[in-house]
Amino acid sequence: MPKGRQICEYALAVRSANRAPGPRGTTVLSMNLSGPSTRGACTVVATATLEAGLDGGLEFQAVTLQENGAITNSGGRGFCRAIGDQRWATKIFLYADREPIALQEGLLDLAAGTWTGATHEWISQAVPFPQPPGNHAPAWTRSKAA
Repeated sequence: MPKGRQICEYALAVRSANRAPGPRGTTVLSMNLSGPSTRGACTVVATATLEAGLDGGLEFQAVTLQENGAITNSGGRGFCRAIGDQRWATKIFLYADREPIALQEGLLDLAAGTWTGATHEWISQAVPFPQPPGNHAPAWTRSKAA
């Protein structure tokens, strides 16, 4: 994975979650999350939608509220892999203006209601924006022609 130095760590709490039937017999989870990030003593408020099968795609949108009043918007796509009962390893490729800018790697633990992990610099702009393995992109991210 083309990642550089660690930028920050995050510890988000799942504030609410909804589920719905998904493609291929999976469940689609939509969650609202919030919590601290170690980058500039800020708070992250986020929404994540993931296809909760053995392997699935996910989408992530966040607003970072910094102590100095600055607000940063970010978003990303990635994938998750089941690693236990109600636990998924996650990788999210964050972007700005459709260019990858960072890689988030984390652990989503629904039983504990937490999503923790770290964000790393994206060091290879020449590498194409990664896609989830196989046909695991969530249905709402696939093109209509697919």
